[in-house]
Amino acid sequence: MVRTKILEKLNYYQKVFRQSEKEVIMVKEYINPSGLRMPKGFLSQAIKAGNTIYISGQSAFDKDGKIVGEGDVIAQGTMIFEKIKLIVEAAGASMSDIVELHQFFKTREDYVSFSTSDVRQKFFGDHRPTSRGLVVTDFRHPGMLMEVSAVAVVD
Repeated sequence: MVRTKILEKLNYYQKVFRQSEKEVIMVKEYINPSGLRMPKGFLSQAIKAGNTIYISGQSAFDKDGKIVGEGDVIAQGTMIFEKIKLIVEAAGASMSDIVELHQFFKTREDYVSFSTSDVRQKFFGDHRPTSRGLVVTDFRHPGMLMEVSAVAVVD
């Protein structure tokens, strides 16, 4: 009864699994900071499950849905990492809690330009999350040069 009342009071939370005869509750918190545009479709900017935060693929669209830095992978990457920072902070974490990055680039040249820039250094300092960089055939919007998703773990 008490557990039910607590779950009802927690906005955007839900029970996700049971383990053996002892009930274990893990809640999911949907993270959609007000400073960002609400994603179209059936998704969230991030989900915090336990102490892990899964951040959706971020692209360089501003709050009004306009692409930032068209033709400039450094400007787009900066915008993307600003959004990721806003999301992890809204989830009660920091950039140093990010443990994995998935980076997708439109061209090999964009990958090299971004990888040799200081954008990641500005956002992560000495922290070095694991990373994956892939060149993809295309994105959903012709002006997109990159997209980044991430995973963070909070101690």
